[in-house]
Amino acid sequence: NGRTVVRCELAGKQDSLMVISEINEPVMPIELKDWRVKAASSSWNTTLLPATDEENAKLTFNYSGTRAPYVQLTAGMRIYSLPKKIAFTFNPNDALFSNVIFEIKPNNERTATSVTFNNIESDKDQTLVVDLATVFNAKDIAIYPLELSYIKFNINTAIEKKAHVVDIKSLQLIYDNNVVVEYDDFSVINELLVYPNPAKDYIVVEGVEGEIVCIYDLEGRMVKKCTMHNAQCTIDTSMLSSGTYIVRQGSASCKIVIK
Repeated sequence: NGRTVVRCELAGKQDSLMVISEINEPVMPIELKDWRVKAASSSWNTTLLPATDEENAKLTFNYSGTRAPYVQLTAGMRIYSLPKKIAFTFNPNDALFSNVIFEIKPNNERTATSVTFNNIESDKDQTLVVDLATVFNAKDIAIYPLELSYIKFNINTAIEKKAHVVDIKSLQLIYDNNVVVEYDDFSVINELLVYPNPAKDYIVVEGVEGEIVCIYDLEGRMVKKCTMHNAQCTIDTSMLSSGTYIVRQGSASCKIVIK
């Protein structure tokens, strides 16, 4: 599971392709990129707290009223392999929601499709299941990978004006043969992608455009520096000694091995 680069050479011509691979294991982490929280009003102090060993992940917001109120988990989550269903389990506690909307975009379309669940109950664990075969033509392989764009909670205006906490219990992908892929670490991920790893002559770094990427040895000395262009830069590592290094951009870091 992860990312790799496939390279080929034929008749003096070279090419490469980055491949994202996922294997349907009974339990497998799902990569979430830029998981964000937003609301109809910035004054609500909306947050998403990651799960701990004792507590579920929690979506919190301090509702004070506005037109068309909502809170939203914006995922931008690429769903690889061929899942049959998406299952989302949560408990609104004392929050009142008129409905919950899943926005899912197939790979071969420019626009996303909304799946709406009504009759959301308060103070109750409930699982919303998106049967992908009823939403898309699941036989068309071109729809994959799907993208879960967001999960939006539209708020019933009868809700009390106070702080509310929604327990986020699980987000699952369900495959054939009862294979379930689950993500329960609802934290904001600042991802830095570095490949190839192990490396020899160069590395490619994908991150935030315009920021500085630094390579440090294990003693904390900076040995290379590069500015990101178009969210990607290639760094020459041919002069680095064999060993382990840390690639860092802002608060994101990644360990690499130079052969």
